[in-house]
Amino acid sequence: MEGSDWNRYVIAFRGSNCIQGCRQGHLSAVTGAVEEIVAQLNERYRGKRGRVHLVPTPKKKPTTQKP
Repeated sequence: MEGSDWNRYVIAFRGSNCIQGCRQGHLSAVTGAVEEIVAQLNERYRGKRGRVHLVPTPKKKPTTQKP
């Protein structure tokens, strides 16, 4: 890794799973970015992000043909 101000983070979730990463920048900026990642993971886990809102359409009544 080149440059300075590298920070390492670990996000633990769902028991034994964890995400490890490194980000360059000031600690406050990296903390904000990692908190955003955590929020997105929580939304994904709850199933709210990317869900399509389906609106049911009324079913058409079958038309009968007259002979």
